[in-house]
Amino acid sequence: MELDSYMQGCTSSPETGELDAAMVKAMQEFTAVQQSGENKYAKWKYETYTDLVTATVPYMLKHGVRIAFYPCHRGGREAMVGKIKHSTSGQWESATV
Repeated sequence: MELDSYMQGCTSSPETGELDAAMVKAMQEFTAVQQSGENKYAKWKYETYTDLVTATVPYMLKHGVRIAFYPCHRGGREAMVGKIKHSTSGQWESATV
């Protein structure tokens, strides 16, 4: 595992080239994100989590990329770890927020 010294809390497998290539292929197929959420008070629309998943995840899965989020504790505080993994190579990247 490598710790990214430029972005605290970001880690990855030693190699990420196959994951990166699969993500590029998936991203080329992403569709426009709908804005189904609506703030009626301020009169503006926004992308919901479901909107984002619908526009991206099917293409990620098609190219062997999955994304998951895990709640955790870090330094006595609540945190969330997001992890992207390539099913064929096992390569991954994660970040803690």
